[in-house]
Amino acid sequence: GMGWDCRRHYESMAAGTVPLMPYPTILQHHPAIDGEHCFYFAPEPGGLTRALDHAFSMQNQLPDLATAGRRLVEEHHTFPKLRDYVISETLEAHARSKD
Repeated sequence: GMGWDCRRHYESMAAGTVPLMPYPTILQHHPAIDGEHCFYFAPEPGGLTRALDHAFSMQNQLPDLATAGRRLVEEHHTFPKLRDYVISETLEAHARSKD
């Protein structure tokens, strides 16, 4: 992958899986939420084991998490959605700079 915010995370959610990912290090645009769309793990020793234990404890909810993850991607992380977000933010920043 490409680190904490890799396109592969979104591709896996779009494909209907529940990804196991390292905790993000910066604020994300509409991030996946731990235990709702994905499972995050900490890099220190035991972090991955704790995340796996959490995921296994929620086995019955995994189909719902997969559906929620796919919906998150469809609503915010497809190329057209990201393009529109970048254009909107850029135009708003440009308008603010004129004030």
